[in-house]
Amino acid sequence: MPSILEKVVIDYDINGSSNWSEVANLSSRTSFEGIYVKDACSIIEDGAYVAPGSITVNFINDENSNNMLEMSEIFPTPIFYIIEEEQIILLDVKVILYYVYER
Repeated sequence: MPSILEKVVIDYDINGSSNWSEVANLSSRTSFEGIYVKDACSIIEDGAYVAPGSITVNFINDENSNNMLEMSEIFPTPIFYIIEEEQIILLDVKVILYYVYER
């Protein structure tokens, strides 16, 4: 059974997050597939709670060519929220982009 935070996060409009446009620009067609939050591990930072989470994103590049590439990726996603009058208010869902460089 999902927790109250999980229910709030699932209903969150990821397009409103502080850096979704950075994620969306990683492919010619980026789509959000899902979000996971582990609220039992929340910590307090600057007066707000931070829960570890992750999102799954689907990337498609060159979809109209013979070289089309489609893949899913999981990004760490801290969930920032506060609790006011026994209600959870999401402040932000920050997607952490990371890159692997080969030399």
